[in-house]
Amino acid sequence: MGQLTFQTGRKSGYNKARIDPLVAILAKAHSSQEEVTFLTRSKLQLLALAETLRGEKLSHVSDYFREGVGWRKEMAHQGDLLTWADNTPLVKSWLKSPEAFYAPASWPEPVKIIFDKLKVTPYDIANSLPPKRLAPRIFYEDSVSSVCAYSCGVDIPHLSRILECDENETIRLMVEGARALSNYAPFLLWVSPYLPELLPLAGHKQGTLFARLKWRAKLLENPLLVPEAYLRLAVPEFVIKEMKQKIAVPEASKKKMRNSLLIAPPRDNHG
Repeated sequence: MGQLTFQTGRKSGYNKARIDPLVAILAKAHSSQEEVTFLTRSKLQLLALAETLRGEKLSHVSDYFREGVGWRKEMAHQGDLLTWADNTPLVKSWLKSPEAFYAPASWPEPVKIIFDKLKVTPYDIANSLPPKRLAPRIFYEDSVSSVCAYSCGVDIPHLSRILECDENETIRLMVEGARALSNYAPFLLWVSPYLPELLPLAGHKQGTLFARLKWRAKLLENPLLVPEAYLRLAVPEFVIKEMKQKIAVPEASKKKMRNSLLIAPPRDNHG
């Protein structure tokens, strides 16, 4: 299982934080230590760390994760993360907060205006990316990663203190991220009613058969794993153009969420 060490604080940059957008945000919190090391499945490590700090299990985390070899390896690496949490008060306070790992019931109003058109909730986005897959670069820009972190339960007060800006500026940053996603073809395909497996394969003029099949496989796993520049290798251009038209998404549309969820639904729905 791979490891990645990167700098903490606001100097923590895109190239060294491409594990999970939530981790990319938390790593930017002011810390008295300069580096932190995560395993590839970094969100699982955060969940295990939260359970240790709280002294109790998170009820929504499936035993599917706890019974796996990966969870035991993540627990074995927890010493360094406990030190990081102790040296990073904002991270520690969030991990111990009731909001952590519970999707909010709604978006801040300016963000809601954008996402309501696509019928996308925080819970949808919180569980959209697989825990052990490298997402495209757009997810590690502060604007989009802020949207992802908020959807995982990082409330606006914590988020603004981590990003070292006031709450209004934090919401403006999230609006920027929401707009970026709403113009991002793989995201639009993800929220669309289309089933990727029923879409035609891109024509031979778009690339080699190997390249088209490679990106087609990623598309079938999750459209969000395909960078927009490579989407044309997976589906024809007319599909991309249709996504860009931002046709209203039917209520019955199903998001391509993975089966094992790490972020719980809003507490009002969770019971």
